[in-house]
Amino acid sequence: DKSKGFVKIRLGLHTGPVVTAVVGRDPKYSFIGDTVNTVTWMERTGKANAIQCSEECYQALRSEFLASESAAETTGKQRPPFQIKKRGFVDVKGKGEMLTYWIEP
Repeated sequence: DKSKGFVKIRLGLHTGPVVTAVVGRDPKYSFIGDTVNTVTWMERTGKANAIQCSEECYQALRSEFLASESAAETTGKQRPPFQIKKRGFVDVKGKGEMLTYWIEP
């Protein structure tokens, strides 16, 4: 029902190490580290209804999911249809310029 409006989301992806811990007065399980901060900036500098990823994430996706169709057939893995397009450099607080990509269906 279009009269109820739409949800627009921004998604940020990054690949790297994280630390987990239970923190705070009202204890909750949290992920901590540079990777989490980078994901936050991938989301913040993204656009509505889009997925932005870092160079590290692009390399991981490229090696895992953008293999040839014959590789998917021989391994039996499902490969979702998507494309990755270079966005360019984005200024990321505390890291400087980072090369980023858009993941598109």
